[in-house]
Amino acid sequence: MKKNNLKITYIFYLNLCILSFILGFFLNEDSSGGGSLDFIHEWKSLNQFKLGIYDALTSINYESSRTPLFLILNSYNPFTENQFQFRLSNFIFNFVIPLAYFFCLKIKKIDTNTSLLIVCTLFLSPYFRTTSYWAHQENLPIFFFIISFHYFYFFNNCFYENKIKYIHIFLIAFISSLAFYSDQKFIFCSLTLFLLLTLKEKKFVNKFKIFLLFFITSLPAFYLYYLWGGIVPIESQERIGFTPQNLSNGISIICFYFIPIFLFLFLEKKIKILKLNNKKDILVLLIISVLLFITVPDFSSPWGNGVIYKIFFIIGKHYITNIFILKFLYILILSSLTFMTYKLLKNNLINFFPLLIIISVSLFVEVIYQEYFDPLLPILIFIFFRFPNDINIFKFKNIIIFTIYNGLFLVSANIYYLKYNLVTN
Repeated sequence: MKKNNLKITYIFYLNLCILSFILGFFLNEDSSGGGSLDFIHEWKSLNQFKLGIYDALTSINYESSRTPLFLILNSYNPFTENQFQFRLSNFIFNFVIPLAYFFCLKIKKIDTNTSLLIVCTLFLSPYFRTTSYWAHQENLPIFFFIISFHYFYFFNNCFYENKIKYIHIFLIAFISSLAFYSDQKFIFCSLTLFLLLTLKEKKFVNKFKIFLLFFITSLPAFYLYYLWGGIVPIESQERIGFTPQNLSNGISIICFYFIPIFLFLFLEKKIKILKLNNKKDILVLLIISVLLFITVPDFSSPWGNGVIYKIFFIIGKHYITNIFILKFLYILILSSLTFMTYKLLKNNLINFFPLLIIISVSLFVEVIYQEYFDPLLPILIFIFFRFPNDINIFKFKNIIIFTIYNGLFLVSANIYYLKYNLVTN
């Protein structure tokens, strides 16, 4: 009876999150501050693609820095006669993503109740919500990312003969490439799966076969780059440039999503796992501190750069006006958070691979935004990262902390953009 009551509670809470998600659409919620403004560009780009996909690829009306799969698919969407239809049809499609997330958790053998709670955190993501409401492109690569890893785990759980094994590997390569063709930084999805698959093979000839399959799915990218004369559409190429402070801001955004785990370890009295243990740890902390010192931001703009940056922006605006003290505190706190994140992930080097790729790509944009990592990072935490054996992130207490944390984040994001008059509705 207790288990049944608990399941009913989970379902009730899930329905509550879904209801809030639906209400957000009809209230024109904008938790990221740029929902309606970016929608203008999405609508303009879509109308260009509806005139002809090939010509649109090189048009200056293709106002996006992302690869074009979202716009290509929506050019065939019959519900784009007006802006509301376009928004509504994409909003409805985005319900598929939590469903895919749920089944991906299930194939990893996470129990139903826990999986439902984790899915609730997705409905509370400010960026998943805003992208869903305003027909932005960010959620489509998330969908293909989840599907490709679901297929990968399914493939690992089943036995296949060599005759059909490579058919499944090709499908994994193809689906993961669709994530890339929706957003360039999701190249990490294909590269990570390629790495995981090749590491399982002992024979070079088998590794080479896998390489060929992934290479075939990458061929359209080379043609796109040829058309554009670069790695982004023509209209966006002027935005490409090296921005060093994106390193520290990107690291701060990554660390933000591990704070609930730090709180969980503190409550479980396991925080000692994250402490300095040896000379290697001291060296890592020193390298982290130097990198953050070199790339520390000046906290001059309220836009972008992530939650931790924004907290220091507010502190600098209202409490600590001395920029040197502000930067010192930022480096001190972020060095600690980064080192603890390193300690969580260091037991398996594959953990760092997607993070390094995303950070590397982010160094070449003008401003880094939280939406580049949200809801991707929480999903990576639950379906990809491998933590030490004595850390069970699927414990009820940890999921509750994540849920409360995401709920507070959603409320805070709306308050922040309203307070600083940054909502562009």
